[in-house]
Amino acid sequence: MLSQVNEFAKNYEYFINAVGAFLPFLISCLMVVIAFQQWKTNERKRRQDLFDKRFKFYCEMKNIFEAIYEGDEEALNLDSTHVLLNDNRADLALFLFGKDIQEHIINLFDKKIKTHDDFTQPFKKYLSIEQERTNNAI
Repeated sequence: MLSQVNEFAKNYEYFINAVGAFLPFLISCLMVVIAFQQWKTNERKRRQDLFDKRFKFYCEMKNIFEAIYEGDEEALNLDSTHVLLNDNRADLALFLFGKDIQEHIINLFDKKIKTHDDFTQPFKKYLSIEQERTNNAI
């Protein structure tokens, strides 16, 4: 009976040592998984926030486009700050989208864009839901 107790104590001590050696590795693996999930969540939030800012800018520019081509001077509120606002919108377009949309906005205010399709086409690659799904799947 005493030999069985000694054998159990040895096995128990071996088990405790093995678990004690393996436990830090298991905890670190778990922390890596949690950190990856946190990074993935933050990346999705960043993309969603950028999408929201881009969509808001697009809606504002669409309203301006419609006001320009409907001749609604009052909606545009053309005053001395109009040129400054156009420059700020072009700079914001560069920041949110890139050079192509910045040039598109400049063309809008120079009245080089004539149709609704011409206005919306450059925005499609930035505001596509399918693009967001594809990027998230990668």
